[in-house]
Amino acid sequence: MCAKKIRSLVTVNRAALLCSLLTICLFLNSLEGELVFDDTAAIVGNDDVQMKTPWRDLLRNDYWGTRMNSTASHKSYRPLTVATFRLNYMLHELEPLGYHLVNVLLHSAVVYLYVLLCGVVFSEVWPALIAGLLFAVHPIHTEAVCGVVGRAELLCAVFFILSFTAYEKAKRGNSTMWLLGSWLLAVVSMLCKEQGITVVAICAAYDILQNYQENRQSLLKLLDTMVSDLTKTPLWLVGCGIRAAVVGVPTALVLAVRLSVGEPSRDLFHQNVNPPLALETPYRQLSWAYLSFVNSWLLLNPWNLNIDWRFGAVPLINSLTDPLNLLTLLVLGCLTGLAAWSLSGRGERHRTVAISLSLLVLPYLPASNLFFPVGFVVAERVLYIPSMGFCMLVGFGAWQLIQTTTNKTLKNIIVCFIVYILAVQSVKTVARNPEWKSHIPLFESGIRLNPRNGLLLSNLGKELKEAGDWELAEKVLKRAVEVSPTHSGGHMNLGKIQFHSKRYSEAIPPLRKALELIPADGNGSLQIAATSYLLAVSMAMDSSNQTALTEALAICNAALRRRKSSSILIEMKELSQALQTAEAGLRHNSSAHELHLTRATILRDMGEREEAKQAYRTALENKSDFLLAIKRLAFMYSEDNQHDLALPLWEKVREYEPSNQDCYNGLATALFIAKDYDKSEEVLTAGYKLFPKNINIIFNLGNLYLRMDRREQSLHFLQLTMELDPNYRNVKTLIEQKFKDITN
Repeated sequence: MCAKKIRSLVTVNRAALLCSLLTICLFLNSLEGELVFDDTAAIVGNDDVQMKTPWRDLLRNDYWGTRMNSTASHKSYRPLTVATFRLNYMLHELEPLGYHLVNVLLHSAVVYLYVLLCGVVFSEVWPALIAGLLFAVHPIHTEAVCGVVGRAELLCAVFFILSFTAYEKAKRGNSTMWLLGSWLLAVVSMLCKEQGITVVAICAAYDILQNYQENRQSLLKLLDTMVSDLTKTPLWLVGCGIRAAVVGVPTALVLAVRLSVGEPSRDLFHQNVNPPLALETPYRQLSWAYLSFVNSWLLLNPWNLNIDWRFGAVPLINSLTDPLNLLTLLVLGCLTGLAAWSLSGRGERHRTVAISLSLLVLPYLPASNLFFPVGFVVAERVLYIPSMGFCMLVGFGAWQLIQTTTNKTLKNIIVCFIVYILAVQSVKTVARNPEWKSHIPLFESGIRLNPRNGLLLSNLGKELKEAGDWELAEKVLKRAVEVSPTHSGGHMNLGKIQFHSKRYSEAIPPLRKALELIPADGNGSLQIAATSYLLAVSMAMDSSNQTALTEALAICNAALRRRKSSSILIEMKELSQALQTAEAGLRHNSSAHELHLTRATILRDMGEREEAKQAYRTALENKSDFLLAIKRLAFMYSEDNQHDLALPLWEKVREYEPSNQDCYNGLATALFIAKDYDKSEEVLTAGYKLFPKNINIIFNLGNLYLRMDRREQSLHFLQLTMELDPNYRNVKTLIEQKFKDITN
């Protein structure tokens, strides 16, 4: 009698409220956290968040504040999420509490909506409650909730569920308005995070699966009937197709516009970020496929959670006979088996499993690396939406066990085991949250799991130095350069701490190594910061001018604070100080090519172009193969139309660095000006083979062929330019004027 009374009191709405309140309780201790890890780039270093740019720039820039059309952009387009960060900043600037509070409330809202969604899918409250409780306490969500950048996942999930709910209402009421609402919510979800677009596929799968189960027609018979005579297509399937078209067609158009922005350059995702990129086919694909097992294991056993899964945390597959391939096959076999079982039968169980699987698999695919590389191998926060499908499967399976077990003792054991799992998961979540409180515990937790992560060791050393524990910081940094000798940050931080300890001769080797490891076309601010430290070291050893030394350090720290890949952001006052300090350093060491490079770069940014060119030439006199100086001087000559001087320099760049895209355009332009059209064509053709999407190379080929009166080839490449960017330079006008007879 008591059990019946309890069952009558537990409704889906009450279950949703219970799970939502439990979520808030579990994440209360996350409110004490700082802005850590990726929050620094997305919020602290993002001008879009700090109201230094107009609101319209949120539509032009990526998640990190970089222009979407920039080669440095990762193309992560999430303007609505950035808008919420900006609103936070308007209210309390960079005070962390408000950012974390919004995240916790959003997560509790997602949990509430998720339980309601489960109630629709399961058609009863108890499995929805089990799934909701598991989703509420699951530790895999700590990164999405405690890391403020995880708000993209939270907002995406809110509109993801609302879109699905609207579609379900449209299906039941045959309402076009609800269908349009579902589409609009799907687009909003995508503008919070790209993963949101997968809700359209899930809605279509839900529609087809439910109708397919209700109409009790075998899949093979249905396909056979449609192949033989399309007019015999069942009305329920026609209805599914119409609803899918109403939502899917405009979504496809929006997606096409989104994809037209382009994919991030593979150069942005190097092997330290996504290690399988260094492998050849098929080992690269096998390594990425193995991630399905890693992510499945994190959902099943979220005990070893990590902030950073690079630097060997996930093993690479280098052989077809690697035993790890068996784990991949195990996961794929389980998913395939469940999918086959769910489609082979009829009834609620089969339909529920099929829908849960679609919710587990489809949102995971964009981050799987299987279709295109992304900037990580494993990131726990991207499992936020897929975990909904996982919790549905587990919740429904647990309820089926309880329902089908006739032995009362065994039934009680199953219930106790479920309660035990929920309790353990809750404890893990509460224990994991404080590790996100600040950088030091967060980095330490990652190093415990992967002691060879050079990035985390370097970052931990830097944080320990700032906390005043210099001895431990240096020990950690020496370990960082030992386990990851190619990571420039470890060498840079080690040199800095040795410098501040006044062990100047020890500081020079790691600082020089840091400069060597920074890519020639990499972060200019980091280079000038490292060089500033080098000259400050030289001055500290050879001069008693403490004022100049202090200025050098101030310049260096300013460069580091403003670090961005697109430009060196140093104000004019600091440039003047930097120039004085660089020249003082050169008086002590006139052959230091790095100092000549620094001086040249400062002069260039101050507008003293002729002096800058002379300084670059002086750097090359001291080191003739100094690639960065060659490139910068070649750029300056090209910009000033001194193509005869630029030509030999671009030839050197191509010789030393044939993978550099700029050298093909620079060299071809110089040859074009010299009227050596055949050689210019040879250079551009070679560049086009290496970089078939480089719009500069394509446009220059079109222009070259136009000058050579090879009109068909010219039109081909100019039209390719139009396809990539119809507003690029004067391509549209050029085609209209020069090819009027063809285009009309």
